[in-house]
Amino acid sequence: MDRPLAPARLRIGLADAHRWPLRVAIAPLASLIALLADAYHPRGHLPGPWRDAIRQMLPARAREAVAPVVDPRTPAVPNCLIPMPEAHLVPLADDLDRIVTAGRDVLLDELELELGPQVPGHWQPVARQPLRWVGMYAAALQRAGDAVTPLWTRAEALLEREVERVGAAAARGALAELLAGVHPEARVEDGALVLPDYHDTLDLHVGSAGLVLIPMLTGTHRIIVQHRGDELTHIAYPLPGRNRLLHVEPDLARPTPDALEALVGPARARVLRHLDRPTTAGDVADALLAVPSAATRHVTVLEEAGLVARERQGRNVVVRRTVRGTQLLALYDG
Repeated sequence: MDRPLAPARLRIGLADAHRWPLRVAIAPLASLIALLADAYHPRGHLPGPWRDAIRQMLPARAREAVAPVVDPRTPAVPNCLIPMPEAHLVPLADDLDRIVTAGRDVLLDELELELGPQVPGHWQPVARQPLRWVGMYAAALQRAGDAVTPLWTRAEALLEREVERVGAAAARGALAELLAGVHPEARVEDGALVLPDYHDTLDLHVGSAGLVLIPMLTGTHRIIVQHRGDELTHIAYPLPGRNRLLHVEPDLARPTPDALEALVGPARARVLRHLDRPTTAGDVADALLAVPSAATRHVTVLEEAGLVARERQGRNVVVRRTVRGTQLLALYDG
C-alpha cells in the first residue's frame, strides 16, 4: 500500500538492518504527487509562490484528474497509480507508461483492496470510467512534470549528496539513525523504527529484496510508504536541504499538451494511430514521411515499451499494435 503518513503507528523492525540490501532511487513521480498534494491541500510548509505556481500550471480538467489521489480523505492509493521504482534512475515517462498500461482490471481490483467495495464519492469518477480517468491522470502528471523540471534540475546536486549520505550511513551501520530522520515524529524504540501512519497500526519488516529509499522534493513532512503485506519495500521521504530550492522564485517550464503526444512523442503517436491494422515497416515510414531508418527507431522504442510488435512475413516485416498499445491509444483518443 502507498500512503502518506500522519499520526497512528507504523513499526519497522531494525534487528537485521545491517543486512538489508539498500538502494536509493531518483524518480520524480513521488515528488510530483507530494507537491500537488501540498499545493491543493496545504499544511503550511510549501512556500506561497510555489503553491500558487503549481496550482496555476494545471487547468481545471487536470486538477480533477489528480484530485482523488491527493485528497487527504484518501487513506491509501492503489499501487498502480503511484508505482514505486526498483532502479536507481527512473524517468517520469517510464512511470507514466506503467500507470497507463496497468489495465482496467488491475486498477479496479486495487481500488477495492485499498478503499473497500463501496468506493468513496471522490473516487467515483475513477470507478465509473477507469481508462478515461487514468489517461487524464497520466496527462496531468506529465504536464506537472514538465512544469517543475527546473526545480528537479536544480536539485541534482542535493540528490547526489543524498545518495552519498545514505551510502555512508549504511557503511557505518547507522541506518537506524538515518531512518529516524525521515520524519520529525519518527523515533527508534525497542529495536524498531516507529513512524506515524494514517489509520492502521502495522508491524513491518524488510525482506530479502531490501529497502528502496526515494528522496522527494516536497514542502511538508510527507512520507509515502509501500509494503506488500507486512514486508516493507519503499519509503519516499523529503529530501534534506530541499527548502533552499523551494524558497527560490518559481521558474516553471511550459507545460506540454494534454495528449498522447506528450507521453510518447509526436512521431510515435502517429505510428500508434496508423496501426489500426497490421502494416509493413515500409508503410509505417511512408505514413511518417520518414526514411526507413528513422521509422525503425520509432518502432523499436514502441516495441520495447510493449506497445507494438514486429514479425516477419515472407520478405516483409509487419508491424502491429499490441493490446497494450491499443489500450494506451484508447486512453487518449477514445
